[in-house]
Amino acid sequence: MEQDLVRAFGAVIIFAGFGGLLGGMLAGRRAGIVGSILLGIIGGVVAAVIAEALNAAPVVDVEGYSLLYAAGGGLVAAWIIGASTR
Repeated sequence: MEQDLVRAFGAVIIFAGFGGLLGGMLAGRRAGIVGSILLGIIGGVVAAVIAEALNAAPVVDVEGYSLLYAAGGGLVAAWIIGASTR
């Protein structure tokens, strides 16, 4: 059971990082790659956990956590921070 949860959070972190990278690229050239990925991970994990806590239907399900919510949360978090630092 615990290994499944670790794998689920690993998948959430990977998808959130990619979402953050995309959000940073959309924000402009001033957003750093590492910062965008880290912000994406933070935003994606928060979005996936909140969606799971609210019993939202997962779109791409991994142990109850949605990878699509993770990628979307990462994209939004990195884009907002990247765009506001111009």
